[in-house]
Amino acid sequence: VINYFGSQRFGSARHGEGYAAKHLLRGEFEQALKLLVATPAREDHGVTRTLTRTASSHWGDWKTILAKLPRMPERSAFEALAAGKDMRDAFTALPTFTQIMCVEAYQSHLWNEIVRRFVLRGIKPAGGAHLRSDDAFGPMYFARPRDMHALTRKLIIPLLGPESILRQPWNVDAESVLRDEGLTLEALRIPGLRRPFFADAPRALVTRVESFVLGASHQDTLDPKGKRLARTVSFELPRGAYATVVLRALGH
Repeated sequence: VINYFGSQRFGSARHGEGYAAKHLLRGEFEQALKLLVATPAREDHGVTRTLTRTASSHWGDWKTILAKLPRMPERSAFEALAAGKDMRDAFTALPTFTQIMCVEAYQSHLWNEIVRRFVLRGIKPAGGAHLRSDDAFGPMYFARPRDMHALTRKLIIPLLGPESILRQPWNVDAESVLRDEGLTLEALRIPGLRRPFFADAPRALVTRVESFVLGASHQDTLDPKGKRLARTVSFELPRGAYATVVLRALGH
């Protein structure tokens, strides 16, 4: 199957308001910080819910936010602001994992968009149409294995960074994505910061699903009316591939 990043990869954009890293590239540290810690999402729960709603309601009043927040790693950003430091310092006070994941989420978005365009343009299905499956982070287009020639099966498309080389046959798709995002490769640097950074990292266009088993249909025990059927699917994937993507390729 096409090796898209699954929705789990985009947790830092769960609020539907965009990617913090796109603001970081413009030097807009306050907007990035707001997206990461002060933009509530429906699926927020526990301390994350407390954080996003408190920070959103009292943005700018750092002492009030600190008074209302429990002990948590994100407090460091507001402690920096309360001490008179700037938004860049506040961002770098966030947990390292949070900083890295917001950059990788945007890189993954760019990768998925490049691959979407490449699949639609570069793989011509014999039946005349690709399988399409939608989620909150954009459509996924799949081609049947018989439509993918040997070169496509071995193709590597990197996550983009300033040092990336745009190679055929996917270079035109990368160029169009960067253009639509208002970016260049050289612009994939966060001003004033060495870390986190946009690192070029190889990723296979196609991943192989191993040990695939589709069970027989049986009554769905989760259906209160008892009218639906269910099937159990089991399979194995290499590291970095997403089971949710396989399910989307199956049409779910």
